[in-house]
Amino acid sequence: MNLENSHAVLSPERPVRQAARPHEEVVDLLPDAVPIVDDNGTVVRANQAAAALLGHERHTVEGRGVLDFLPSFDWNLTRPPAAPEDPGIPHRALLRTTARAAGGRSFAAEISTVRLDRHALYGSIPYGSSLAISLRDVTSGEDARAALSRSLLQAEAVLRTAGEALIGTDAEGRIDLVNPAAARLLGGKAAEFGGRELLSLLTFLGYDGEPLDAEEAPPAQVLRTGRASRLPAQELRTGDGTRLTADVSARPVTEEGRIVGAVVALTDRRPYERLADEYVAAQTRSTRHHKAELEREQQRADLAVDHARELSEFSPAP
Repeated sequence: MNLENSHAVLSPERPVRQAARPHEEVVDLLPDAVPIVDDNGTVVRANQAAAALLGHERHTVEGRGVLDFLPSFDWNLTRPPAAPEDPGIPHRALLRTTARAAGGRSFAAEISTVRLDRHALYGSIPYGSSLAISLRDVTSGEDARAALSRSLLQAEAVLRTAGEALIGTDAEGRIDLVNPAAARLLGGKAAEFGGRELLSLLTFLGYDGEPLDAEEAPPAQVLRTGRASRLPAQELRTGDGTRLTADVSARPVTEEGRIVGAVVALTDRRPYERLADEYVAAQTRSTRHHKAELEREQQRADLAVDHARELSEFSPAP
């Protein structure tokens, strides 16, 4: 609960009976840390949550400057607005900053502010107080965002270095992810393919070499049925008319039981086919070479046999 939703507790339109509920008890009902400052930026009231968050006793928080706890606090927040405004209305949206606690410990904080009406009484909050600050520790959220950022960087590195062509689509089959290998296969730059329909750039061919109906193509089937598929040696044709053979794997992407997209992995078999062709060509050259060598050896053997026969048939004259 922040002060935007709790300003009614402090609003002059709903006065607090001091005898029944002292200011400490009222402000302590708020789960967020709430220091209240005057025009000079001095903390004049602080609830128990603020004392616990900042690592001080309540009486040691009150009377100190707000800059002791919020070093980058904007002093303009304590100044009266140029134009009249309704009291209790939040002065500005949530703001991320750094707070300082006891012992010099710093932590990521989120603050929101409510400007107080200087001419109204709020329970036993000192008359003339200008600003109530809602302060929350968001370190865990910052850590989670940092971990997510690291994970995204690692995932991006994996995608960039993957030999497979990886293409992500939304639930409508429009491309929202293309790694460099996929961009090369599609014949362009990754930035050119965002938002385009995958099946307009990549045609799946049947056994007869004719294009399959769009609904029969693996990406469309995965989006329709939610079942992963794997097709070895699938014939494809890219947008520029290039034909190729690739192993195709398609998997659905789900969120809360709904299919929200698909990831298609294509292993281009052309490099392997080229290697196979080169191997066959090398074997053919080697076979021809050995055959020629055998023929030459056979010719030399035949000549030796003929020569030996001639020597055996030769007889010297008496």
